[in-house]
Amino acid sequence: MSRNMKHLNALRAFEAAARHESFSKAAAELHVSHTVVGQHVRNLEDWLCAQLFVRHKNRIELTDEGRMLAPRISQGLQILSDACDAFHNSRSHNIIEVVAEPAISSRW
Repeated sequence: MSRNMKHLNALRAFEAAARHESFSKAAAELHVSHTVVGQHVRNLEDWLCAQLFVRHKNRIELTDEGRMLAPRISQGLQILSDACDAFHNSRSHNIIEVVAEPAISSRW
C-alpha cells in the first residue's frame, strides 16, 4: 500500500474538520467520535511535519498551512469520489435484475 494511501482516513477527517471548522461536526459527518477525528488530524500533522489547526478551548482554526492544504485535499477527495461513481455507474448498466415469486424462481 502506498504511504500516501494509508493516510486516506486522516485526509478525510482533516477535510471535514476544515470545512466545518469543528472536530465534532466532522465526526458527526464521518460517523466517528470527535476524538477519532482529532487523532487522525494529529497523525496527519505528524506525517506532514506541519500544524494544520490552532486548537482553542472550544474551537479550531486553520493555520496558514492548513488553509493552503484544505482546498487541494477537498478537490482530491472529490476526484476519487467522482471516479468511483463513474466506475459504479458504468457497471450497473450491465446488470439485469429479475424479481419473481419464490414458487416461480425455484423452477427457473
